[in-house]
Amino acid sequence: MLDLKKILINTQLDEKIKILAKMVPMSINIIWKNDKTVFSFSNSDKEPLFNSPICLGNEKIGKLQISEDGDIKDFILLLINSTLIKEKQISEINEQVLSLYNELNLLYSLSSLKARKGYSIKEMIDSLLEICANFFNIENVSLWLIVGDTVDCTKYKGTRPRRDSFKLGHGFIGDIACSTTSEMVNAPIKDTRWEGDVYPTTSAMALLLKVCRNNKGILYLSRQDGKPWKTKDFKLSKVFAYQFSQEMEAIPTFMWQ
Repeated sequence: MLDLKKILINTQLDEKIKILAKMVPMSINIIWKNDKTVFSFSNSDKEPLFNSPICLGNEKIGKLQISEDGDIKDFILLLINSTLIKEKQISEINEQVLSLYNELNLLYSLSSLKARKGYSIKEMIDSLLEICANFFNIENVSLWLIVGDTVDCTKYKGTRPRRDSFKLGHGFIGDIACSTTSEMVNAPIKDTRWEGDVYPTTSAMALLLKVCRNNKGILYLSRQDGKPWKTKDFKLSKVFAYQFSQEMEAIPTFMWQ
């Protein structure tokens, strides 16, 4: 989320607007979308009576209050809007770079794990679950395997699930186990499939584990901190699902139980 007050200071836009206000002279207030005044300056006896919205795309994010109308008002609005657009682009680039860094760091951690010698299957699974939990900073992550007509919790990191088995096609986990795609939900309590939730959850991801195009299980990640999953989280979680699937392809699934 953009912080207009920081942007005004860091780009020195506040100083530029003060110079303009002294030259005209005029009074100016800049109000952010939470009705908080982030900039106020007066070099005039006139009150800032003219109000204009500050927009970013189609979203109204604040307003400009100014004592002068016309070209000067339009020019200041242009200064603010062009600065916001530039800062938003910089923020998006920084987020993309951070996401790429996180992905590379994750791949390095997973490759280092595979390079370790003498790891038992149990130790390998436990380490993968721990890396996953630490990477996303989440409370609970669990591994579910399809056994006959049920999908059963085989391993978990964090709290023991309230329920450790679902019939295929029943509940959120059972439904995903029978589907063709993984899912991310940020309001699971509103999901009609949410029967017998395994953890107190505010957001969850269920990722298919496929071997030779067949579903073999689910990697289940849940949050309790109220934060929603983002698209980048979903993308990175699939790296873990792929890693588990690779291990399942090399090791018979009955050995995981």
